[in-house]
Amino acid sequence: MSVAHQLPSKGRFPVTLSGSRLFGAAVSAMVIVAAALTGSPVLAASSPSVSDTVTVGTRPGGVAVSPSGSYAYVANTGSNNVSVIDTSTNTVTATVSVGTYPLGVAITPSGSYAYVTNYTGNSVSVIDTSTNTVTATVSVGTRPQGVAITPSGSYAYVTNRGGNTVSVIDTSTNAVTATVTVGSGPRGVAFTSSGSYAYVANSGSNSVSVIDTSTNSVTATVSVGSDPEGIAVTPNGSYAYVANYSSNSVSVIDTSTNAVTATVTVGSRPGAVAVSPNGSSAYVTNLVSDNVSVIDTSTNSVTATVTVGTTPWWGVAFTPNSATAYVSNNTSGSVSVIATGLSASSGGGSAGGGRSAAPQVVSVDLDLEAAELPASLSQSATIGSWYQLPVSSDVVGVGENAGKTFLGVATREDFPVAIAQRQVDNGWGAYEIYDADGRLASVFIPAGMSLHLTAVPRLHAIWSQ
Repeated sequence: MSVAHQLPSKGRFPVTLSGSRLFGAAVSAMVIVAAALTGSPVLAASSPSVSDTVTVGTRPGGVAVSPSGSYAYVANTGSNNVSVIDTSTNTVTATVSVGTYPLGVAITPSGSYAYVTNYTGNSVSVIDTSTNTVTATVSVGTRPQGVAITPSGSYAYVTNRGGNTVSVIDTSTNAVTATVTVGSGPRGVAFTSSGSYAYVANSGSNSVSVIDTSTNSVTATVSVGSDPEGIAVTPNGSYAYVANYSSNSVSVIDTSTNAVTATVTVGSRPGAVAVSPNGSSAYVTNLVSDNVSVIDTSTNSVTATVTVGTTPWWGVAFTPNSATAYVSNNTSGSVSVIATGLSASSGGGSAGGGRSAAPQVVSVDLDLEAAELPASLSQSATIGSWYQLPVSSDVVGVGENAGKTFLGVATREDFPVAIAQRQVDNGWGAYEIYDADGRLASVFIPAGMSLHLTAVPRLHAIWSQ
């Protein structure tokens, strides 16, 4: 059975189809098409605002949210510890003593460990998140500040501001396996979604070093604004956003060319930057302005300014569903909790340069009787022009045609699903299907992409080229 449906205008259009003989069961297929003009968001987001304020340790710096979204880890530079915030209640449930002047923090994709840089201790503390105890201390270079974990979880990259280097830690052994010389005064570090490249902001040389992670060598140097500090890469890996502290701006780097394609004016003394997991927004902390600038990545314009605590400097992080952002206020000794008004499916196109035009015609093919489901998570099946990786036996099929013009979900009639979009390959692609309880039920794999799954504490999909 094939059905074509002409969409009248931009918007979000549900179409329900009924059929039978799909693996011998009566089914309904729900198709939701997000149609938008270039530069228009798929879902309207409400204005971001502070919904809560959490008191933490003295002079908080870096912030990271666990992959499950259950906890936020905050490095307190003045009290030499890390506050663990339960995001369901926004209360501190644990305090972990680490080295001196902890500044940066990153959590492994499995959620099992948090890596904390100790700026004056020249070390990294490794926290076991199941017990919130330090299980290892790793000596690195001078004045370590930024830290990021590769998407595979295999390595932690640490910027040594005083040594002009990046230390590469093997997370399986917690040993430094490489040291990479970069620009002067490296601070922030972030990876492309594939993990192939690390982008390092060099505050002393007004540049970004691009490290090829396969060789741990610098393959490009990009000039940006004055005194770059924080850096973040969009989920699709296409753009890097760099906060220029002394220029009061953000440089946008096209990672395919390593050229600056836009410069966005923000507040006074921007320090940290994070891109929402759905790719639609970049949040930038402004230390002197005591606020956060919200950048629409489709237009690279500031669409909102959120007042937070005093001296937001080095910490901003999103929950995985993009709905909440945690911002550390260095002088206030607190964390502002921002309700972003975003959802996992907000912003349906390519981040950092205009959204792709959405389809205006959708065609759904439910002739799947001959297809065989894969036997395990490590296998994938081709269903016509679809690729499918089922995680739940309740889900019969999920797919999108090769041209990426629609998303079709075939489920049993009594099985409710919600759709969450992941942005990949600069366009419409990569979808995950969640059940009514928020558990990952099935994953669509676009052609030419690979999928890696981890199962602790719940399934998460990491997309790579």
